[in-house]
Amino acid sequence: MELASAYTPHMTLTLDPQLEQQIQREIAAGNYQEPKEVIAHALSLLDAERKLIEEDRDAIDAHLERSMAQIERREGISGDRARLILAERRGVLNSRPNRQIEPKSLTSTV
Repeated sequence: MELASAYTPHMTLTLDPQLEQQIQREIAAGNYQEPKEVIAHALSLLDAERKLIEEDRDAIDAHLERSMAQIERREGISGDRARLILAERRGVLNSRPNRQIEPKSLTSTV
């Protein structure tokens, strides 16, 4: 990532009162010694979040490619069957909001 050519080693920021209070609470709680530590941690979390999003995107793309290959091999399921499976899963998820649901195989011959 290229930095702007007008970058200076010292930066002055104006924060809205809510952000300033949040930073002050973190310092008062003993989590940080000074505001720049809070900001540095927040930026590192932002970078980590971006990396996770990119990894998720790659995983989703790979899953879609596998799914498309299954459809080309005529191993997919009908739209009606897919909607039924999704509705069943939503029902299970809605009735058990704190439980992890193991996915069932969606592959069947059409």
